[in-house]
Amino acid sequence: MPFLNTLIENLHYYVDVIIEYVQNVIKSGINIRSFEAVVYDCNIENEYHNNILMEHMGTKINKDNYKSLILGLKV
Repeated sequence: MPFLNTLIENLHYYVDVIIEYVQNVIKSGINIRSFEAVVYDCNIENEYHNNILMEHMGTKINKDNYKSLILGLKV
């Protein structure tokens, strides 16, 4: 399978994202009840960030808005 290396690399990236997300949730004191809950929360955050990007399409990034646009952080 010629695409196996790419598939494994992408899977590794997603697993890393999930592990980092779980670590951050645990550090914040939120109780995780299931893996499905983690995936659900990740999807909500991703949707939130996508909405920010869509609302500001064409906006130039500067020092005042980069955290919101690039990182999806509430500022």
